[in-house]
This record gives sequence, C-alpha cells and structure tokens, in this order.
Amino acid sequence: MFRSKALRIPLGVVMATAAMGASTALAADRYIATNGSDTANDCSSSAAPCLTLQYTLDQAAAGDTVHFAAGTYVPLEPGPGQAPVLYVRKTLTLLGAQAGVDARNRVGAETILSVPNGIHVTASNVVFDGFTIQDSAVQPFMGYGILLYNHGDITIPPVDGTRIVNNIFQDNIAGIGLSNAGATQTVIQHNLFQNNNLPPGPASGTGIYTDEYVGGSVDNVLIDSNTFTDQSSAAIGFNSQDPALPTLNITISNNTIDECARGVSFYNTQNATVTGNTITNTNVAPIDGGTATTIGIFGGNSNITIDNNDLEAGIGFGIRIGDFLAPNSRIQVHDNNIVGFVLAGVQIDDLPLDSPRDLTCNWWGDPSGPTNPANPGGTGDVLAGDFALSDFKPWLLGPEPDAQCQQLSCVVDSDCAAGNFCDTSSFMCTPQLSSGKPIPTIPGHEPPLDGTCTEEVGAIVCVSGVCDTSDDLCGFAFGHPCTASPECRSNNCNMDTGLCDLPCCGNTYGGGDCVICEDAGPGNDAGTDANADASDASGDATPGNTPADGTPQIPGNAGNGSPAQPSGNGNSSSGGGCQMGGGASNADFATLAGMLAMTVGAVRRRRTARS
Repeated sequence: MFRSKALRIPLGVVMATAAMGASTALAADRYIATNGSDTANDCSSSAAPCLTLQYTLDQAAAGDTVHFAAGTYVPLEPGPGQAPVLYVRKTLTLLGAQAGVDARNRVGAETILSVPNGIHVTASNVVFDGFTIQDSAVQPFMGYGILLYNHGDITIPPVDGTRIVNNIFQDNIAGIGLSNAGATQTVIQHNLFQNNNLPPGPASGTGIYTDEYVGGSVDNVLIDSNTFTDQSSAAIGFNSQDPALPTLNITISNNTIDECARGVSFYNTQNATVTGNTITNTNVAPIDGGTATTIGIFGGNSNITIDNNDLEAGIGFGIRIGDFLAPNSRIQVHDNNIVGFVLAGVQIDDLPLDSPRDLTCNWWGDPSGPTNPANPGGTGDVLAGDFALSDFKPWLLGPEPDAQCQQLSCVVDSDCAAGNFCDTSSFMCTPQLSSGKPIPTIPGHEPPLDGTCTEEVGAIVCVSGVCDTSDDLCGFAFGHPCTASPECRSNNCNMDTGLCDLPCCGNTYGGGDCVICEDAGPGNDAGTDANADASDASGDATPGNTPADGTPQIPGNAGNGSPAQPSGNGNSSSGGGCQMGGGASNADFATLAGMLAMTVGAVRRRRTARS
C-alpha cells in the first residue's frame, strides 16, 4: 500500500486558483427565443428568455454562454449604411439549436441568424456553434456572414482565438472575413459553406476570405473538416498583397471542396500546409477573373506544403504556381492525386527560389506519369513548365491512399542499358528475352507489347533482335529465312539455303563443317546441344560427349605413335574444314578414320558459311 504525500501549494497559487474559480462561478447562462421578451429581463432564465439579438448579447457578461432556441432571428440595431448588424463585443459562447452537431450532414430545426450587414466580432475567444448564418448582402461593407475585426486601429487589439464550429453559411456575399492576431489559434471546423455568391462585393463568392484590409497580418489558423460547395470565386482565399502584412502559420486539412471556381488561393503566405483535402470539379471560371484552379500559389509565398490531397477534374489547373505578386520559395507538392484537368494538372509559371521544384510522389492519372517533354511516353495529366525528370520522378504508380512511391528505373526503353527493355507495368529495366520465349503483354509500352510479334517489337525485346510472326516467339523458327546464325533459335543459319537449319552439336555456328546433332530435327531447334554432356574432368571422352569448347575428343593421347587428336573440326568457330594434327602418318589417318567411324558414324556432315 502506498502512502500519499501531502501536497504543498504556494499561497499565491491558491489565491490565483480561487480567483479563477470565482470568475468561473460568475459566468452565467443566457437564453433567447423567438417568443421571448426583453421587458425587465436579464435573459438568465430558460423559462423566460429574451427576444432580440443585440439586447440579449448586451445583457451577457464576458465569459457567459448564450443559448439560442430554434427559429429565425434578425438584428434590429443599424450598422454601417444603416443596415441591421449584430455586434459581439465580449468574449461569449453562442450556442444555436444545433450546437455540437456537425453542419455538413445534419437535419433538424435550425437557429437562423438572418443578418443583412453580418455579424461583427470585436472581441477575442468568441465561440459560434450550431447556427445557420445567412442573408448578409450589403455590398459596400463586404457582406460577410461573420466578420472578425482587425480594426485597423492600434488602440483596439485584433481579435484572436475565435472558434467557429458546426455552422451553415449560405446566401451571403461571402462567408467569413478572417482575422487572427495569432496568440490563440482560430479554429474553423465542421461547417458547411454553400452559395455565398450574392451580388458582387469585394470578396463575393468566397467561403473564407482575408487580405491586408480585412485581416491585416493573419496568424495561426486551422481550417479543418469543412464542406464548401458552389462558391463562384473561391472556397478559401488568403489574398494579402502587402509584404508587410503576410499571412502566417495556416493549416487547411480534411476539407471537401466541390463545384467552386477555386479551391484554395495564397498570396504573401508563409508556413502553410494543405493536407488531406478533396477538391473536385473546379468547372466554372472565377467571377473575379482568372482561371479555375484547385490550389493557387500566386506569389510571394514561402514554405508551402501540399500533400495527400485528392485534386480531381476541372476546366483549368490542378495546382498553379506563379509569381503574379513576387517569386515563391520552398514549395513542396507530394502524395497527391492530380487527375482530370483540362489545361494542366500542375502549371508552374516561375521557378521557386531557394530549392528545386519538388513534385515527386504524385499520382498523375496513369502509371506512365505526367505528360511532359522530360517524360516521353507519359500520358497522365499535363505537367506544364520547364522541368527536369528529377523534379517529378519518381511518381506514384496508382492513386493514394494505397499506392507506393517507387523509385523507377525506366520510363521508356532508352532509359535502360543495352540488352534490356523497359517493362512499363513496373517501370523496371528488364533483360531481353532469349530465343524461344514468347513476346510479352505489357500495358503502356510503346511500341505496343500485346503478345504479337512485329519487326519493331522483336528488335526491342529479343536477344536475337528478331521474332517469328508464325508463333510470336523470339528468334526465327526452323526453315525461316535468315541472314546470320544468332537470328535462329537453333543458332545455325545455313548460308547455302539462307534458312534457319537444325542446330550444330556443341552449339557452334562458325564456318566449316557443321555436325548436325544425331537427334536433331525441326522440333529440336532451340539452339541447345543434343549431346549436351561435357567431358569429364580427366579430359577423356566417350562417343557422343563434347566438351564445352566444342572440340570432339578422340580416346588416347597425341604423340609417341598414339593416335593424334584433331586440332580443328567442322564445329570450331575458327572456320575451315576439320584438320588433323601435324605430322600424322597414313597409318594414323587410317586409325583415326576407324575411330571416327566408331564415334560419329551416326551423324551427317553439312557445310555452312561463316555467320
């Protein structure tokens, strides 16, 4: 049994903790409903809720939670241009009827905030959870559903730490005007942005937007697991044009973006990650001009990582990297599916500074890789720009998430050393095939390899350089016209007939007399020795045995009156007829003749020319 020790806490910590407890105890719940009343009401009772938006928020103290019943609410307080606006001036947690329920696929009664001039947030650490926010349509004042204030006034600090979760943004000029000072991360998660395209304002058609005027220098934002659909300019736009007011430390992850003119665009952004998103069907031109693009790196950006995204189908570009504002640097594009773009899967208009362009390990829609002059034979999406193969090789051989990025040894046959060809199913250099082997079927190869022999195919895949169209095997079969012995499966081109003949014993094909193997026939023409046994280690031979050098051996030892050995024969690659050792007597020849009759009496002689 363990004895617990007394924990001594400094008095200052106790007092601070007590103060925090007192502060928490002071936080209250406030209530609002469409059938409530503001008369003599502090909104603290769920049984007696307040009625109007601004009144209810003004009753709440910093740190309070305000509960909204289902229904439609319209602010009454005039804002800029006298259109009604809702101000959030304190740190509050605002909970709609769908608080805690992911907005991307929910059903049920909604709390609808119909805000002609939007919701203007001037305090930090405000929470919006469970609303539908719509109808912000006052053009001169941007028309954001929610505008997070940067203020542009050094006497009022920019907001930070906002949490916008589980909300629907629809039918506004734009969804969110983004600002965050960076001390505490702003989180935008599990929201649905749709049709925020009301009559054009400066940010019309955008789900989430910021620039140097809206957000100043925006820092430390997470945009995760949202759905954006039917945005006529962009789902997400970080568009600061002022180098003194960059966007910093942004993560855009696990979002679904469909039928938007652009997915994500960056200007003047440092340290951003775009990962795990699905961006599809960028099939309309942006209303603010330009070209439909799923991810745009449009200038002045550095340290941007784009990885593990599904980018599929569009009338323009999958990814475009351009220096429309200033050069970009350190851009990494890896492990993405980039498929189905009319102009280019990736278009690079400038060379990013400080590092090579790195687009390795992406899926381009085909195992042959992207279409680019540095990749002859590539039929995937276009990679447009002046690239070296090392900029994008290796690539994925199939779509993520299951494909592996394999180091490829070849793309086309010319990538391989002599005696090899490129197997485009695995993109590995493969040894050419020996005579008698079938022509392979390999997808993606040029010329096509479909198991059929052609002159071009034989020259590429066969060691002999030829194949026979009669059976689609490497090498010419018996009786096929030939010009050199290596063309024949028998390794024997008879120069008298110009046809592939039966194989010579010893597998030689030089000039002189070719000894046709005893059991050779048209069905045994693969170039192997019918008498394949080599002589034993002692050098003795018996009839029918031929050593590896192709020289028939005669029993006995040459010299001292013993029967002489031949110094050459019809199977020797040195050419000429079969010559006996010098100095042999007539008796030697008679003895040799008898021995030859014993050992090779069953074979026939044919004369072949040198190959």
